[in-house]
Amino acid sequence: MNVKILIGPPYSGKSTYAKEFCEKNPTYRIISRDSVREMLYGSYKMVYKDEPLISEICQNLVSLLLNEGHDIILDNTNCNLKYFKKELEYLSDYQCVIKHELFLISEEEFKIRNIKRSMETGKTIPLEV
Repeated sequence: MNVKILIGPPYSGKSTYAKEFCEKNPTYRIISRDSVREMLYGSYKMVYKDEPLISEICQNLVSLLLNEGHDIILDNTNCNLKYFKKELEYLSDYQCVIKHELFLISEEEFKIRNIKRSMETGKTIPLEV
């Protein structure tokens, strides 16, 4: 089984890449915190008190899909080392090949996209990330 972890700031093309990749690679399934939020709330807006629930749902999806033999793409920002390490620890329970895809954009573009994310979700990412 294969796991692709997408890493990059908001609006850097991760979700577009994931969708296009899955169209060409039908054994892959996408797991996205944003998609879980949209499923629960009808939008990507974050409800901070529910973020542990979002994490649990994503982990359950990972477990279910890997146990069924699917390859997965984790379409999350993964810019925070703390959360990234947590994902790697969780994935260590499975025999899978883990690959990372890095999505880079300029600092100026990051600022523009970060403002857009803030307006849509209420969350911003610190520039130092």
